[in-house]
Order: sequence, then structure tokens, then C-alpha cells
Amino acid sequence: MVLTMALSLCTGTILFGAVTIRLAVPVYCLALVLALLWVAKLFFAETLFWKKSPMHWPVIVFFAYAVIRYFTSPIEYDARGELFQIGLCVFIYFLSAFNFNRPADRNVLFMCLLMLGLGESAYGLWQFATRSPTVLIWERPDQYFHRAGGTYICPNHLGGFLEMVLGLIIARLAIHRTTRGPVQQSVLHKIFVVYAAVVLVAALLATLSRASWFSLTVGLVMLLFWGSWRWQSLRPRLVVAGIGLALIALLAFKIERVRGYIQTTFSGEKPGQTMSFKDPTLGSRTKLWAATVSMIRDHPGFGTGGGSWEWIYPKYRPKKVPANPEFAHNDYLNLLSDYGAVGFVIMLAVIVAFYRHAALLAKPDNPSEARAFAVGTGIAVTAILMHSWFDFNLHILANALLLTTLMGFTVAMEDPQHKFPRVQLSQRARYSLAVGLVLLCALAVNFVRPTALAYHYTSKANNYKSHGYPDEALDYYQRAIRLDPKYPQPHAKIGDIYRTRGEWRAGAGREQERRQLAEKAIAAYQRALSLNPYDSEALLRQGRAFEMAGNDDQALLNYQRASVLDPESPVVYQYLGRYYRLRGDDKNAEQAYQKSAERDWGYDDPVSWINLEELKQRP
Repeated sequence: MVLTMALSLCTGTILFGAVTIRLAVPVYCLALVLALLWVAKLFFAETLFWKKSPMHWPVIVFFAYAVIRYFTSPIEYDARGELFQIGLCVFIYFLSAFNFNRPADRNVLFMCLLMLGLGESAYGLWQFATRSPTVLIWERPDQYFHRAGGTYICPNHLGGFLEMVLGLIIARLAIHRTTRGPVQQSVLHKIFVVYAAVVLVAALLATLSRASWFSLTVGLVMLLFWGSWRWQSLRPRLVVAGIGLALIALLAFKIERVRGYIQTTFSGEKPGQTMSFKDPTLGSRTKLWAATVSMIRDHPGFGTGGGSWEWIYPKYRPKKVPANPEFAHNDYLNLLSDYGAVGFVIMLAVIVAFYRHAALLAKPDNPSEARAFAVGTGIAVTAILMHSWFDFNLHILANALLLTTLMGFTVAMEDPQHKFPRVQLSQRARYSLAVGLVLLCALAVNFVRPTALAYHYTSKANNYKSHGYPDEALDYYQRAIRLDPKYPQPHAKIGDIYRTRGEWRAGAGREQERRQLAEKAIAAYQRALSLNPYDSEALLRQGRAFEMAGNDDQALLNYQRASVLDPESPVVYQYLGRYYRLRGDDKNAEQAYQKSAERDWGYDDPVSWINLEELKQRP
């Protein structure tokens, strides 16, 4: 079971962090294997125990709350995807907490994470040195070419993974004392762990993730506060923390690109000037946070629903913030926005309960191996919580899964005071839990399989569509809809195909054919909008189809509705400007193009400016 657990963590990390349902399928399959192994254990093991912990109840309560919010979310598909991830993390937590209490289990997990961290670091350093444009078989965004990302698309998420693994390594170096086996073996083990720590720190710096640097630094400082303050116990922690901080400073100074990145991050380097961030918005993050605070203010108690931030955010979008980010780049604000104060308080209870449990295990009367793991997990949790203020690592399944696994392993450990004892499971409880797990597996297969297949078929259809094979694309979109009728994207994409075909049927002689294709597009867009009424792009494209069908009034209503959903989008006003100009309403067209130009996202799109100049030159 522990090997399967380690394999699931490695698989999720290597498969680009399991950022989509299709990439996460192997992880879900391995979780299914783990569940079946647990069922076999429940049926056939002689005696079984479960571990009491104050952390169990808030975890259960948050999962129940997430299920309730799923049924009340305005966008079922996105809430479903979020519930899958939450459910998987909750399952892995309880599986770990109830089954992996032996030191051997923790050692297997530690060594697997150590080797995985070394592999990710080596690959990331190679990307950093060669400016590699790819992550395995995928192309990376241009802005990441000079950064270490490992098998993650975004380097910040590699930073999140490395800082958690480094938490375990740091604590092991500072606290764990090997008392058995040859001295030479113990020394070699320490040397290998030190080597791994140096490589991981270098790779973390090469991610150029400032939040990761800050989080690891906080983790090293927090090492001093875990455990006894007696000099004999404090000294090794002080030495490891000091060496770690010195290593970060040395590598940051020695690696030229890291040093240059630090310098370009700040302004005011000249004598007499105050040091400050050159970009006070932190890459537009502070603007996203301000918009999210407004969303929270409007939906304080229960939030807008699981997975809904991406779609509600455009209504609150600040000026000059381009595109549509999926997350708020702040897991705390994202949680408050989606689940409200109720969800935030429950999750806060989970974190407090974990720290309470870990602090008990960090006491000197516990064996050094157990203390090292508990403190390492405490540092890992602290680091990722620090990082979560600037990014969305906890929305990356591989990293969220690693965090919950470490928490579960920590909770599973024996505490010397037996404050959270292990209690034997009765025969009735064992069989009831086994049956519940079997039903849970069946339920998961019934929901996850069609969702993943529909996503896969939609991705294939998108590929065919982009390469000019609309008939093949339509076939795959229809397959996706048959599997997952509540998936909005294939409906909208079918509307795109019909609308595009209609636009190519130019000329008076093809008006009837054009109108029929437009009606098909309108119907497809309507199905998509019934599943996601916040999709302003689908509204705009449906509005264009209404124009083709001769329903100008409905087209204008669509454009106006889109301007309410996304008032700071220049694209919305381009559609409006085009609508008015084609109907000879130059005054309203000029106003719409002016609004579009004022909201320019910096993509050098000349459409609005060209139309403005032409309208101004008209007599």
C-alpha cells in the first residue's frame, strides 16, 4: 500500500502536476487500487486500528460542506471537478492516517520523495541552464524558458513541491539520529541527504519563484520553534537553519541569473533611495486580490460556489488586467470567494488541529525519526501556506495530494502521551467501512470516468478543429456530450463550427443556408449558456450568430449582457462597435470603440484604433 501511495504521488508530479482531469486519471486509478487494497485489509487482517485525532472531524465537515456547495453551485461542471480533487485528497488523508503508522512506511515515503525531488531538480536545472522551451513533450510558455520548472508547466508549482520536500529533508538533518547499523552507513546516508538538500535548494532558486524563496526561508526560521529550547536540542536545529539560510544566500549570489532576477525585482538600489518592489502589483496579483475581496464582500457567508472564481471574477475585473486567470493567485482569497466564511473557518480548524497534533509529536520523549517527520511536515505545511498567499499551489492536484499525504502520515504516528490513541476496529465497523469504500469506488468510477473521457474527446476535437477538420471535430464533440451532457465546452465549440460555416456562406444566393447554420449555432450556444451562464465569450459568439440569423435585437441584448458580465473586456466593446457600425450608428460605434481602446490589454490589437480613426475622419 505504501509503495502504491508513493507511486501515485510520483505519477501526479511527473504528469505535469496532474493539472487536468485527463492527466489526473492515472492518479485516480492508483487511488482506486489503494481503496481496494484497504478493503482487502479490512476483510482479511486479524486486527485493525483507527487513529483518533482532532483533525478528522473538520476534514469530514469540510468535505460534507463541499458536497453541499456542489449541489448549489452556479456552474455544475467546474464544481464537480473541484469536488473530485477535494474528495481524492480527503480519501488519501484518511487512508494515510489509518494505515501508515510504522517508521518503515515513513522511510519509504521519505526516500521516494527524496529521489523524486532529485529527479525534478536535475531536470529543472537543465531547463534553467539550456533555456529549454519544453516540458517533456509540451511546449512551455515563452516567459518560462529561462526558469526551472521540472515536469510542472509553471515554475512556481515546482517551487511549491520542492519546498515541501525540503521541509522533510531539513528536519531529518536537524533531528533524526541513527542508532542502529554501521557508522559508515549512517554517515553515507547523511552525506547523501545533505547532497540532495543542496541540489533541491539550487533548483528551487532556479525556479525564480520569489514566493518559494520566501517560503523556504520562513520554513528554515520556523525550524527553531519546533522542539525543546534546551541547548542540546536547539543546537542542531540552529546549525541546520543557519547553514540552510547561508546556502540560499550563497547560491543566490553565485548564480548570475538568480542574482540578476533579485536585482530587477527591486527599485531604489541607488544610495539614498528606499528599497521597494519595482512592480508593486506583483505581476498584477494585488489587482486580482482587490477584485477577489470585492467578490467576497458581495458573497461573504457561503461564497459563489466551488470552482466558480474563474467565471464570476470578470464582473469584478480591474482595469488593464488581461485575459481570464483560472485562480486568484491567493489560495486563501480563492477559498473565501468560492466557499465563503463558513468554508474558510472549517479549513482553518483543519490547519489548527494539524499543528496541535504535530506539536505533540515534536516533543523530546518521541523517537527522533518520528519527531523529524512531524517537524518536517510542520515545516512543509508552513512553507506551502506561506506560498499560498502568492500562488495557487493547493489547486494543483499533485501538490495538494502531497500535502494531505504528509498530514495523514503525521496524524498516523503514535504519540508518547497517548493523547490521541489508536483504537481497535470492531468487526461490524470493519465490514461497514469496507462496504462503504466499495460503494465509494463504484461512485467514483461512475462519475470520474465519463468526465475524463469527455475531456479527452473534447481535447481531440479541439485539435481537429484547429487544424481545419471540422467534421471530425464535430464527431468527437458529440461523443463528449453523450458521455457528459453537462460539460459546457463541447456545446460552445459546436456552436463555433456552425457559426464559422455560416460566415463562409457569403452572398445573397446562400442566405437560407447561412440562416440555417446560424440557427444551429444559436441552439448549441444556448445549451452551453444554460450550463454556464457566466461565459461572456459564448454570449458574444451567440450574438454574432443572432446577427447572421437576422435577429438584431437579440444580438444587441447578448452584447449588452456580456458587457455586464465582463465590463472591463475590450473584446466586448469591439463586438458592440462592429454591431453599431454595420448599422450606420456611427455615434454609438465610436463610443464602443473608444471604450475598447481604453481597456486595451497591451496586445497591440489595432482593431479599435483603426475603427476610431476611420470614424473620426468621416464627414
